[in-house]
Amino acid sequence: MGAKHVFDFAEKCENLEMILHVSTAYIHTGETPGVILEKPFDISQTMKETSKILDIDEEKKLVQDRLNELRAAQVSEKQETAAMKELGAERAKLYGWPNTYAITKAMGEMIIDRSLKRNIPVVIARPTIVSSTYREPFPGWIEGVKTFDPFVIYSGRGKLRCLLGNHESFLDIIPGDMVVNAVIVAMMNHMKSNNKSVSGDDEEDENHNYRYIYHLGSSANREKMNIIKLVKYAYEYFCKNPLMDKHGNTVKIVKPVFFPTMASFRQHVNDNYVLPKKEGKVSVAKRLVEFYEHYLLLNNPGSFDNSATEELRMSMKANGSEEADMFDFDPQHIDWKEYMLNIHIPGLMKYVIEGFNSTN
Repeated sequence: MGAKHVFDFAEKCENLEMILHVSTAYIHTGETPGVILEKPFDISQTMKETSKILDIDEEKKLVQDRLNELRAAQVSEKQETAAMKELGAERAKLYGWPNTYAITKAMGEMIIDRSLKRNIPVVIARPTIVSSTYREPFPGWIEGVKTFDPFVIYSGRGKLRCLLGNHESFLDIIPGDMVVNAVIVAMMNHMKSNNKSVSGDDEEDENHNYRYIYHLGSSANREKMNIIKLVKYAYEYFCKNPLMDKHGNTVKIVKPVFFPTMASFRQHVNDNYVLPKKEGKVSVAKRLVEFYEHYLLLNNPGSFDNSATEELRMSMKANGSEEADMFDFDPQHIDWKEYMLNIHIPGLMKYVIEGFNSTN
């Protein structure tokens, strides 16, 4: 309900010129195929055909009722957390979203849709998978483990023997500083335009509320990332910079075998790791595949339209090369192999993974 509280407060701010809302591009990637346009997310919209209409108030009541039941049963905090996570996942899948994160972000945009009551321009930034910084404040800076980082970490720990993925799938990644730069430019651009749209894709609703929506990602890149490339780069990195186990010994890493479908992955696991002693060798891979299945098999290279974002980029370049360089958010500049081997993975090890060691 954070979005609702922000917009309730915004209604009381007489001199407010703009609201920035950071969402995610993945609010639109449930079971709906095709190119996702930079358009508003309609209230009650769901990601698959179902007779059930998504009602935010009803979902809130459902969550609160379940929480009350668990507390009345005096379950442990750990059990309560697990049960609520399970409920969130169930509700997300019911409406066609891959996980709780995506459905709650979608709800945030729905709340925006119904919360505006006067002419307040809203900039909605929809980044894809945000990774460590490309340049600013320095290359490789990151806080916490992000979406695809577990694959890097467990690769370095020798825990990935098999995975889901194919060469046609892709990981839509965008460095954090490029997201920030794009947001700054978008806000400044629309403040200068005095509430007037600079993109054909910007929307004005019946109450004359403008919403400027930008997909921030690398879908349009000539060179695309995918899980196979990511794990390959991780393998290459840890061959040169191996982790140490708790006994001070070098961790032996392995090259995982990739399977193009969930069925083929499960068949391989069932055929080779059924016994309890062997099952532990693929337990990490199974958890990652089950949780990230949607992202690993996302294979439409044009999933996220970025026409408005590209137009924003062009308008910035028109102001001069110095400003364009200072607020760079063009992922076409990124060499993904160079970025992963020399920026992202070293940054992940330095700023996130405690107790990291290498032979260097």
